[in-house]
Amino acid sequence: MINDEIKSTYDAVKYHSHAFVQASIDRLCAMARVYGLQTPLPNNAKVLEIGCAAGGNIISQAINYPNSSFVGIDLSGEQVKIGNEAIEQSGLKNIKLLQMDATKACDELGGGGYEFDYIICHGVYSWVPDFVKKAIFGIGAKLLSPKGVMMVSFNVYPGWKYREPIRDFMRFASREIDYEKDPENKLDLSLAALSFQSAMYRIMPGCKNLPKLKTISECNLNNINEIDSLKKTNRSYLLHEYLEIFNDPCYLVDFVADASDNGLEYIEDIALHYDYSEIANDTVLEFAKNYFKDRIAKDQMFDFLYSTQFRFALLTKEQNKNDLVFNYDEIDKNIKDLHISLATKYEHLRVLTKGLAMERLANALVDAYPNSLSIKEASGLIDKGSLSEHIFDINSALNGGVNFHTKAQKVLKYEVGKTRVIASYKSFIKYLARDKNHILGFVTPQNKSANFCELDYEFLLLLDGKNTKSDIVKKLVEKCQKQGITLKEEKDGKIISYKTVAEQQAYFNKAVDIFAKGLEDYFMFEEF
Repeated sequence: MINDEIKSTYDAVKYHSHAFVQASIDRLCAMARVYGLQTPLPNNAKVLEIGCAAGGNIISQAINYPNSSFVGIDLSGEQVKIGNEAIEQSGLKNIKLLQMDATKACDELGGGGYEFDYIICHGVYSWVPDFVKKAIFGIGAKLLSPKGVMMVSFNVYPGWKYREPIRDFMRFASREIDYEKDPENKLDLSLAALSFQSAMYRIMPGCKNLPKLKTISECNLNNINEIDSLKKTNRSYLLHEYLEIFNDPCYLVDFVADASDNGLEYIEDIALHYDYSEIANDTVLEFAKNYFKDRIAKDQMFDFLYSTQFRFALLTKEQNKNDLVFNYDEIDKNIKDLHISLATKYEHLRVLTKGLAMERLANALVDAYPNSLSIKEASGLIDKGSLSEHIFDINSALNGGVNFHTKAQKVLKYEVGKTRVIASYKSFIKYLARDKNHILGFVTPQNKSANFCELDYEFLLLLDGKNTKSDIVKKLVEKCQKQGITLKEEKDGKIISYKTVAEQQAYFNKAVDIFAKGLEDYFMFEEF
């Protein structure tokens, strides 16, 4: 069966199991409430992830929400095994991963009386056949709690139409190599084909002189360069995204129709928000409103205009359709208990909003970053118009750069005797420090993946509220000297090595401050 073939490729090439802020249950809850769905708060919820891999997206959430329960299912037993080992060694009791075919989940989970407030399905829907897609919708329709919310991410047209020739060429060039038996060689050959393609564009005179060929080559080169940037750091992603058996994008309108046919109501995208107010010309605006009247048609129109490539769709049970609201006046009422923050410090937002009604709010969000503003604080920065409309206008300007939260986000600095790295993370950090698989990585309380190495985990464990900066520097230097570790960093294009005690002390004196500041921005400290 086709599912056996899919399973074999994911067993052969284990996905690096990352976390995604869009799949944070706090974010799912906040966005559902924006649109009027009173989904249970994340601190006492039941959560299911379809296609959990090794659990990288929900293990940290289980740490963050000890009174909530988490279940992950995945077709790959190899990845589930790695995740369960991490869970056991981290001492977590509120999460379990199961090897399970999604087409059997309703019977196997539903029969056990399971009902979930949040169902997450990230990076699965576009990579499975139609009967599995139907099963995914069935899980939502049957296993969601009465006010539950489901998030399904998927590759979307028309943006992915420009990537498909790249994927097709990679698969064609490596067609004679068996994915399961020799995945690394298959990827190397497909990447070599892209290098060949880039070289051909450079030497073909038509790429400079013929407008059509120039446009095609520029589009392909942009995609090739993006793939090339990942070939050393995320090879498993490239294998599964570009060489997997299935990669089946669809249009938003088709996704919504299929969800509806299977008993689910589409709410909105968790990140994207398109509005007619983006159209400044009255004549063009009138045409858009006449020909793309309902909200789904409007969003599909913008997908065409902006060549959208990926979506994070929020769904709920069909019975909740009448509870959902999409006008700004109603949304203003729904968000009064929420908080907002920027995904990163967008300094250019000051320029984008200068002279506009949202300018004060935009500047306050930049100034507050990474902290959040309460809706009450945000309301005081708006002189006229709807607060939610201004928030969504800022979000649109940043292509999804505004996050809603159910509770305030406040940075704490590391201070001896006052703050420490969140204690509940300690066992998981120790597991990651000794893990040799490197399938799982560190995840922050906001569900962001962080690229840490073994020495970084030493940093984390030393920031326990007892060690001063000099203590930490001394212990790290001792570790490097004892284990013969040579520290390296790149400066002005050159690799600089630090071997002596004095060199390593100087290095760590700077590094400790930088690392601690990064952890502050990740909200990794707690008071004690």
